[in-house]
Amino acid sequence: MGLVAVFVAFLIPTFGFAVSWSSGSQLNTLSTDPTSYSQIVVDKDNNYLVFWRDNSSGAIYYKRFNWLTQSFETTQMVTTSSATPWGQMDSVFDCLRDREGVVRLFWLEGTATMSLNQRTTTDGVNWQPREIIRSFSGDLAHLSAASDRAGNLYLAYTEDEDLKLSVYGGSWTTTDVPDSLGGLYPYKVKSTDISADETGTASIVWRYYYFEPPSTYNARIRHIRYTFSSGFSSITDIENFSSSLPADEEYVAPNVVRDRSKIYAAWETNRVVYFAQSFNNGTTWTPLQALSSSSAGFLKPRLAVDRAGRLHLLWTEMSGSSASLYYRSFWNNKWSARETLVSESGVYNSSLGLAADRNANPLVAWSKAPSGGGSLFFLRGIDERFEIYKTSFDTTPTVTQPGSGWQISGEPTPTTWGESDYKQRTGLLSLWCAGTNNPNFNEHRYQPDMGARARYLVDMSGFADGDVSFWYHIPSADGKTPPANSRQCS
Repeated sequence: MGLVAVFVAFLIPTFGFAVSWSSGSQLNTLSTDPTSYSQIVVDKDNNYLVFWRDNSSGAIYYKRFNWLTQSFETTQMVTTSSATPWGQMDSVFDCLRDREGVVRLFWLEGTATMSLNQRTTTDGVNWQPREIIRSFSGDLAHLSAASDRAGNLYLAYTEDEDLKLSVYGGSWTTTDVPDSLGGLYPYKVKSTDISADETGTASIVWRYYYFEPPSTYNARIRHIRYTFSSGFSSITDIENFSSSLPADEEYVAPNVVRDRSKIYAAWETNRVVYFAQSFNNGTTWTPLQALSSSSAGFLKPRLAVDRAGRLHLLWTEMSGSSASLYYRSFWNNKWSARETLVSESGVYNSSLGLAADRNANPLVAWSKAPSGGGSLFFLRGIDERFEIYKTSFDTTPTVTQPGSGWQISGEPTPTTWGESDYKQRTGLLSLWCAGTNNPNFNEHRYQPDMGARARYLVDMSGFADGDVSFWYHIPSADGKTPPANSRQCS
């Protein structure tokens, strides 16, 4: 006899999302300085690895949120040192999960002679020794990493303020990113970001900033596309801002994410968060959209896209002695209203990290100082999905067939189906099947070469994503050994 525990289907509506947020968890109090950067990776088992750099030592740490126990584990160190950031949001490390489920940490290290390094883990606990990808006598900075479904890896960064791309398709190679402005004063690449998608295409965005005496400033957000088969595309300017930037804003990296045929970019210019998207691989971009109206400093926007295709945006605003952390989501070409996640006085927020788990829930990390001596905090958003179906089998004792809506088939015919209050795992009731003329649930009797199928059709009209989970249990073939073969399906 097979046993299927009562299951529930949840769907995400196409007309919008509602997110409820957990209370903040404090992850780190190891230093007296704020962390300079944080990142979140979701592994193949939906565990969250939250990484951060300690400003006092340069060490990179992480904590893993165990999905099964729903709790954070002990803080672990991945490397004892890393390069000194150029600014509050200079990314001296980045991390990702590749096609095979391997979590990879990349970081810059050194001073006069610098190295680009990586370590990997398959289980989120045990790490392989450091691999030096390349070394350079000069300044390496602004590191960003991406991977595609073909298994290729992409690293964008600056080398003495020149933009570089290192790619891995079996071995590492490094190339210059075409970036000439053609006869203008020497430029400076101040920051960069990279994203790749399932087509094997990577998008690089960067902030390009120069000053032409006596009074001409130019700050551009630029995009270029790269593929292994055809190399680099032409450069497109997403924004051209002909004015000076606040000094601390020069090093705030733009963010880019690719989602199938779409590319999204967000950045900070002159204390405002801007957004644009491209539907033709970066050839053209939509008009700029201002998503904040504050003139407060240190906005540092971050983007992430979830498996349902929803875009998440996180930024911070600081004014005087007050700091606020804000969130918006983008779905069906519409932005949600701004949500205030955190608002405090006497602190400033930095080191924003943003990701989404397998259930499309947003994950947020940030540091604040001086409270707690540079503590790192974490929030998890939970989608308030709509429950559209829960099994309700007929409960009349004389009725052995499941309730309305179920389609039953099997051989030999008729296969007996019914419901019971016995539960091998969880749920309210269970749906069971047995052989011909065997309505006794407790006998666990099979018929030779028996097959049995129960199907319930769920209408997905008007919904974008959904999940179904249930327990599937098969006792021993002889019907006598205590049943132990159970597993959860979703």
